[in-house]
Amino acid sequence: LLALYEEGKLFGEELTRFFQLLDEQKNQEILARAIDGKIDDHSFVSMEDAVSGEAGWKALRNSIQSKQTKIHRLPTRRWRWAAAAVILLFGLGGVFILFQNTSERMQNELVQKSDPIPDAKPGKDGAVLTLADGTQIVLDTLENGVISVNGTAPELINGQLTYSGAVAENEGREVQWHTLSTPRGRQFTLRLPDGSMVWLNAASSIRFPVTFSTAERKVEVKGEAYFEVVRVMNDQTSERVPFIVATPNQTVLVLGTHFNVNAYEDEPEERTTLLEGSIKVQINHTTDSGTKELLLNPGQQAVLNPESGLRNEYRVDLSQVMAWKNGTFNFINADLESVMRQLSRWYNIEVVYEGKIPDKKFWGEMGRDLNLSDVLEFLERSQIKFKMDKDRRLVVYSN
Repeated sequence: LLALYEEGKLFGEELTRFFQLLDEQKNQEILARAIDGKIDDHSFVSMEDAVSGEAGWKALRNSIQSKQTKIHRLPTRRWRWAAAAVILLFGLGGVFILFQNTSERMQNELVQKSDPIPDAKPGKDGAVLTLADGTQIVLDTLENGVISVNGTAPELINGQLTYSGAVAENEGREVQWHTLSTPRGRQFTLRLPDGSMVWLNAASSIRFPVTFSTAERKVEVKGEAYFEVVRVMNDQTSERVPFIVATPNQTVLVLGTHFNVNAYEDEPEERTTLLEGSIKVQINHTTDSGTKELLLNPGQQAVLNPESGLRNEYRVDLSQVMAWKNGTFNFINADLESVMRQLSRWYNIEVVYEGKIPDKKFWGEMGRDLNLSDVLEFLERSQIKFKMDKDRRLVVYSN
C-alpha cells in the first residue's frame, strides 16, 4: 500500500485502509524501516542540509516509533508527501513528524476548536492591462472577445490575452508599450505579438511593445514569469531576432527557449532558471570584480545576489521552480519566510512577525487551489503561532 501511495495509485477503500494502518502503533516500526530503506537506496529526498549524521536519523526513527508521535490528518486531499506519506518539519527544537489520519478524527478536532481559523479563497486568473496613455483595463471584469485599444485588438479568452502581429521594421514610428500586471491573488497568461508565451505569477508585471522590431524583441519583467520563446528570423539579414528580458537588476538574452525568471523585490535574490535552449544572463550595473554574465545550459540557474554577485547553480530542482505554474506550492527545504512570501502573494494577505522569526524548515507540496484556512491549519499543527486580524494581516509570533 505504501508503494502504491508513493506512486499516486492508491484510491478508494485501499486508501482508507492505508490511513487506518498508519494509525496503528504496531505499524510505526514498519514505516520507519521503509524510510530507512529509502535513505539507503538514495530515493529519499536529500536532507543533509537539515539533519546531519546518524544522530539526526536516529532522532527521526525514534520520533516515529514514540508513543508521543503526533498523528493528525492535515488538509491533504491535494498534498503529495516528500516520502512515505509524511511531511518532515525540521527546526531548532528537533524533528516533527505529522501523519495523515482518518477524516472523522479531523472533523471531531475541528468541532472542538473555539476559535475558527480565518479563511480566504485561493488566487485565480485576473490581471490589469495598462495602455500607453496610462488607461487601465481590469481584465477580470471583461467577457471573452476582442478588446479594441488605440489601434490594437488583443483577444481575451479564458485567462489569456493574445496579441496578433508580426515582427516588423519600426523605424520612424512611435512604439506603443502595454503593461500586463497581476495583483496579489491573481495569475495570467499572455501571448506576445511574436507568438511567444508568458505565464505571470501573482504580484508580477510585464511591459512589452504591441509590435516587435526586427532589431530586437525586448520586454521588462518584475516579479515572476515563465517564458516559452519562439524563434524569429529577420528576412533581410537571415539572422535570429534576439529576445531580451530585462529585470530591475539583470538582462536575459534569449535565443529561443523555455525559462523562468523570479525577480520579486521582496526576495533576497533574483533567479533565472533554464529548462530548454540557451540563455545568457548579464548584470545590469557595472562591477569591479566578479562574474558579470553567465551562459546557462538546461537545468542550470543564474542566481543574482546583491552582495555576492552572480553565480551559477548547476543542480536545480526544476519541479520546485515550476511548481507555481503547475498549480502547486513546493516547500522542499523552504524556510518559514520563504513560505510566507509565497502565501502572501497568492492569498493576498500581509505577513508580519513579532519577535524572532521561527527557524523551521518545511518539506512537502500543497495545491494552490486550497483555501487559506487549510494552509493555516497546517501551520498551526507545525507549531507556528499566529493570529489573523480583520485587515488580512497574519501576525506570526516567535516560539
